[in-house]
Amino acid sequence: MRLAQSLRNLALGVAGAAFVATGANAAYAAPSVSAHSASQGTYSSESSSSRSQAWHLVGVNAHLQRSINTSSARSGQKVVAKLNEAVTTSSGIRLDRGTLLMGRVAHVSDSSHRGPSSLSIVFTSAKLHNGRVIPVKATVLSAARGNAYGWEDSNNPLGPAPHHVSPKENVQQKPGLLTDTAMRSAVGNHNSATFVRKNGNIKLLAGTYLQLAIAAHGSQGMHNGAMKSDQQGG
Repeated sequence: MRLAQSLRNLALGVAGAAFVATGANAAYAAPSVSAHSASQGTYSSESSSSRSQAWHLVGVNAHLQRSINTSSARSGQKVVAKLNEAVTTSSGIRLDRGTLLMGRVAHVSDSSHRGPSSLSIVFTSAKLHNGRVIPVKATVLSAARGNAYGWEDSNNPLGPAPHHVSPKENVQQKPGLLTDTAMRSAVGNHNSATFVRKNGNIKLLAGTYLQLAIAAHGSQGMHNGAMKSDQQGG
């Protein structure tokens, strides 16, 4: 009798231990699945965020309003270009002909003893006819010297601007259109363009043709005072 009771207790103990072990394994497995799901969710979110950063740019022709010379230019100096034509950004914002692109000299290195010089500019906002100012992303696709009397649509050597510009666009313009000055740019860079010359100072005259890729940062405009940082040194 006692032997049968002992065997029964032993069987119940083994069954109980197996149940506890099964429960423990299940409890251990649950966090593993949860962590895997969380990591997948984070990865997906990061991928979507990265894709949302791709610029949707449109092309437009413009010209410089003021001359820039590396012999006298300073970092922070105001740079202004005027659109030669109207364009609508991918976000639906219309930039009329005559819209001003506001920017600044980001970096300048003048020539010493006929040595090399370089000039980087960045356009950061557009001033509409109604006075509203909106932040923009702008990349110079090509540049060419204007005529002696400034710019004229009929004389623009750059041709029609492209309707759409790839966010991976990378430009290496050799000397020629800007005489002895080369130009490089990339949509992925912060600066709109960098100009370089091997021997002598760079001179971008008022009326210099610019073909740009442009996108509005958003539909919300900035206060006019937001341009002040781009107007210092002008």
